[in-house]
Parts: sequence; structure tokens; C-alpha cells
Amino acid sequence: MDDLNKLFSEFERQVAEITSHASQVHKLDFSAKLRNGTYFNFSYNSDTYKRKLNSEGKHPYTPASVFNAVVDILGSLVSLAILVFLAIAIKRSELGFVTPTVLIILTFSLFAFCFVMNALYHLFDATSGARFVFSNVMEALKILSLSFANVALSMLVSPEKASLVLLFTLLVGATAALLLSLGTQGGSRASLAFCILLPYLPLYAVTSLALLMTATLFALWSLVGLIAKTNLRIRSNTTFALIGVLSLGMNFLSLLG
Repeated sequence: MDDLNKLFSEFERQVAEITSHASQVHKLDFSAKLRNGTYFNFSYNSDTYKRKLNSEGKHPYTPASVFNAVVDILGSLVSLAILVFLAIAIKRSELGFVTPTVLIILTFSLFAFCFVMNALYHLFDATSGARFVFSNVMEALKILSLSFANVALSMLVSPEKASLVLLFTLLVGATAALLLSLGTQGGSRASLAFCILLPYLPLYAVTSLALLMTATLFALWSLVGLIAKTNLRIRSNTTFALIGVLSLGMNFLSLLG
């Protein structure tokens, strides 16, 4: 009997420890049956509990990540500023508004929308299911913007190789988009793997340190999302994307003269 009392005293201690850390408990399942047929059941899941509070209007609004949202908003403003500078440079250049320069305009417009979608993802309540809609839209815009950038770069620096860059971009971009459309965690991660490859495709047309640095920054953007755990805020951080957009803008400005 002493051993049994000691065993249940330890159980009582563990229950008290769990209770004292209630705010950190994610999932708890407990059941017991007495010899007289009495049952005791207790089940708790923090995600389900928060959704219940939210539906009853008792859950306080808690944005997923204010810091990441600020980075996203800054990225959107930077994209728009670069867009204006590039539009002025295009107008003053000998090229004017032709296919590659129109693609440049589309690239930075899509980057701006991409950052806006990610900002909404971070500003929505952490328990809101709508966040994942914004996340998927952001990933789709990322694929489009990087694809347009690839084609624009190759057409400006090496028109004779642009067709192959376009072909590779279509294959990689379409595969990434298809995997993203599956709507599964595995599909999203596989899509990110193809997005890592996407910014390196213009290097077939021209090899330069500046372009390699730009491609690596965009690749790191996707790599962080691929290797970071789902619950880490760094997974959706766009700092590498922001610096990549700045680097890409400088690449285009140098090409436009």
C-alpha cells in the first residue's frame, strides 16, 4: 500500500506541475476507471480551446507577428519605390516600354502585392484559419514575380538565351505552383524546394557576382521557409526577400543605364 500511495503521490505532483503551467500546455488526455465502474475523462487541446474562445468572442486579438508584419510593409514600400525609379529609368532609356521592361514593371508590382499578402498573414489573429489563404496567395505571387524577373533579365542581357531561360522558368515555376495547389504541408514544402532553384535560372544567360548574390538572397527566402519549423516566426520572415528586391532593383537599374 505504501508503494501505491507513493506512486499516486508522484502522479499528484505531476498533475500539480501541469496545472501550474496551464498556459503552456498544448495537449492533454487523461482517463481513469475505478473498480466500481466510475469513469474519469479529461481532454484538452490548446488550438481547439482558442478557437472556441474566439467563436464566443472571448479570445483577445493577438496578431501572429507584428515584427514580421512591419518587415512586410517595409518590403512593400521598397518595392513600390523601386518600381517608380525603374519606370522613370525605362522612360528615359532607349528601350522604352517593350516586353522586357513591361515584365520589370510587373515583377515589382507583384513583389509589392506579395509583401502585402504576407503582412496580412502576420496581422491576422494567430488562431485564424484565413492566415493560410494569405500565405498561399503570397507563395503564388512569389513564383510569378521571380518568373517574370527571370525572363526580363535574360531578355535584357542575352536575348539569344532567353528562350531557354523562359522554358526552364516555365517548367520549374509551373511545378512549384502545382505542388502549392495540392494544399498539403508536403506539397508546400516541395514547392519551396523548387522556389529555391527558380532565381538561379537567369545565370544560364549571364553569370555575374551581383546576379548570383540576388539569386542567393531569394533562394534563402524560400530555404528558411523550408527548413524552419512551422511554429517558428522566422519561417515566414521576409528580410531576405526585402534585401533581394533591393539587389534585383539595382541589377535592373544598371542594365537600363
